[in-house]
Amino acid sequence: MAWPTASDVATRAGATLSSAEWTTTAAVSSLLTNAKALAAAHCGRDPRYGFDEASVTEKLDGGCLTIPVIHPPIQGSATVVWDTDTLSESNEEFYAYDDYIRIVESDKDDLEPATVRPRYRKYVTLTYTGGFSDSTSGARAIPTELKDVVLEMATRALMKIDQQYRQDGNPKKLQVGEYNVTWKEDDVLFSDLLRRLDRLGGSVNVFAGAIA
Repeated sequence: MAWPTASDVATRAGATLSSAEWTTTAAVSSLLTNAKALAAAHCGRDPRYGFDEASVTEKLDGGCLTIPVIHPPIQGSATVVWDTDTLSESNEEFYAYDDYIRIVESDKDDLEPATVRPRYRKYVTLTYTGGFSDSTSGARAIPTELKDVVLEMATRALMKIDQQYRQDGNPKKLQVGEYNVTWKEDDVLFSDLLRRLDRLGGSVNVFAGAIA
């Protein structure tokens, strides 16, 4: 299923989209773009791709048989080249999982250990399609929880703009009679949503370092 739209944000916020005011479709869509970027950065995603489906080529130092990818989840088949040798998944020379590739060690493999000096290292080149599809026909659908977090981020941003900036003139605090409010910074405003992202798996979060 697709990412949330400006209409989804307006519905959740109880707002009406207009072509003449600050709640234009384009303006609200930009809040969604910002929310996706914030979520992607928090999850350690490569900013070139975010969560979206993309063709990726990675070239890394050899030495590890388990290689986390920078743009999970891997969709379909992957190509693995160790130095100049193309490995075969069908011959079980490597296995591709959602968020990493494991190269099979055997007596035939010319895989040097990680202790080899860098100037003698070989290289691993990975080519694959990763990320989530923004269509119902895509190979990997966007996780429901991830979509809801992005939608809620954009909704809160819209409501904050409406109340704090548009109506109240961007104060840090406001008191009218017995009504007293202190506006939250974004890191507090979204803190529960970022914790929800932390609970999602390796297909959403990118963790540095090889898997044991």
